[in-house]
Amino acid sequence: MENKCCMQCGSPIKGRRDKKFCDDHCRNNYYNSLHMNRTNMMRQVHQVLRKNRRILENALGTYATSERIPLGSLLEEGFLPGYHTKFQTDAEGKTLFYCYEYGFQLIDDHIRIFVVPFSKAA
Repeated sequence: MENKCCMQCGSPIKGRRDKKFCDDHCRNNYYNSLHMNRTNMMRQVHQVLRKNRRILENALGTYATSERIPLGSLLEEGFLPGYHTKFQTDAEGKTLFYCYEYGFQLIDDHIRIFVVPFSKAA
């Protein structure tokens, strides 16, 4: 009978023939390390989207919906307009971007923010 070693730590494995890891701890560490880069990237993108949403939400509390907000003021707070959850082109050919339920439209060096009910934003 051949002695198999754990794919994570290299210690001998006891038990079933098809076992690859000595315990759950090694199995979890092995698969977590395989997916770490992808998971970190997804976490970072999600943090940016949450921050953008919070900035848009705060701006709507300060400005009226139809009012144009200077884009520079949002950029200073860390808003990154390139990160959004959806975009669409309206009948007039204008591109509307969405960060979850908050829509925004870039107009020259200003931005117009609006709230879209969740069912319509999906």
